[in-house]
Amino acid sequence: MELKDLLTRRFQPRDLTAAYKAEFRTRRRQKNEDIPTYVDALQKLAEMAYPLLDPIGRDEMVADQFLNGLDSHEPRVQVAATGIRRLEDMMGVARLLEAVEYDGA
Repeated sequence: MELKDLLTRRFQPRDLTAAYKAEFRTRRRQKNEDIPTYVDALQKLAEMAYPLLDPIGRDEMVADQFLNGLDSHEPRVQVAATGIRRLEDMMGVARLLEAVEYDGA
């Protein structure tokens, strides 16, 4: 077992991990929150909620929650319809959709 795993188990009680998991699963993008800030918050929560999960698995969970937490249905559907699975690419599509929506407003 790696030192990081041992320290995580010692200093991060399970009850806090459960709380972080609940917060991660319910985290939604806040009104006026930009996409990078939202993703950063998701990544930090994922690290606290799933400290023993490998980085690839954690990134997949963040990508899924990114989609689930978008603040309206239409961008969520449009990003999901692209079939993109990589978080950075999803962020790019969502930002592009926001720019188009802003220009059209």
